[in-house]
Amino acid sequence: MKTIPVYWWQNIQEPETETLPSTVSYSPTAYQNFDNYSAINVNKVKEIPNDYYGVMGVPYRFLRYYNAKDWEIVGLTVRWNDAYRIKRYTKEDAPNWNDLNAHPVLLTEDGLKQIYQRLLVRRKH
Repeated sequence: MKTIPVYWWQNIQEPETETLPSTVSYSPTAYQNFDNYSAINVNKVKEIPNDYYGVMGVPYRFLRYYNAKDWEIVGLTVRWNDAYRIKRYTKEDAPNWNDLNAHPVLLTEDGLKQIYQRLLVRRKH
C-alpha cells in the first residue's frame, strides 16, 4: 500500500518551503493545453517548467513548494470556478458532458479525457 502525505493549510505564519525541484525548460510540444481551460497541463511537480510564465495546471502537491513571493494561485479546475475556463461541454460534445465540466480535460487521439483536479498557478517573475 502506497503512503500519501497529507497537508493541512491554514492562515498562520507561512512555513518554510522546499525548493521547487524543476530543471525543465518549457517546450510547446512537451506540454499539452487543456481543452477547457486557458492553461497548460503539468502532470508532476518536478515537470513544472522553470521558464514558463503563463497559467499552469499543477498537481496539489505543488503546495509543498508554494512561495507567495514567487507564485500566484489563480484558481482551481473545479466545476464552480470559471476562472480561465474557455469551454463548457454540452450533451452534443460527449455523453459524459456533465462529468467533463467538473474536471480539467485533455483532447487526446481517443477523444476527451478528464484528469485529476489541478491548481491553476502562475510564476510572478
